[in-house]
Amino acid sequence: MGQGLHTKMTMIAAEALGVPLSDVFISETSTNTVANTSSTAASASSDLNGYAIFNACAQINERLAPYRERLGKDATMKQLAHAAYFDRVNLSANGFYKTPEIGYTWGLNAGKMYFYFTQGAYNFSLPVPQTRIYIRFYIAKTGGLSMPFPLKASEIGNG
Repeated sequence: MGQGLHTKMTMIAAEALGVPLSDVFISETSTNTVANTSSTAASASSDLNGYAIFNACAQINERLAPYRERLGKDATMKQLAHAAYFDRVNLSANGFYKTPEIGYTWGLNAGKMYFYFTQGAYNFSLPVPQTRIYIRFYIAKTGGLSMPFPLKASEIGNG
């Protein structure tokens, strides 16, 4: 993957599993490990891959829940995985995400072509007439959970 996508995905996994970022590793994608991967295009990769990773982490968290309860909330992932492994609990998960509510008919120009989870922030200043005073406004708008990563210049647009 590219465009910082590995970093974004490791951050999602770390947050979902409650582990430090340094404990998460993502290998290169390949059709011999995942047969139906999607291309990284049109900014959809963060949504598709991120939600698939979140889904896989949710499955693992569900399997580890009894161990978290037994070992306590301060138990490390290493301790949880060790206990689950020796109880023969499956620690693999296959996450999948399918974009909802999409389907477009070209001739009729009907339907939804894309469905993104978006957020935005606005910052603007207005001068007060006949003074050197500027009033600043900050507005945040969200359509879902924000990903825990720094914003890149290529992801900023105007409109």
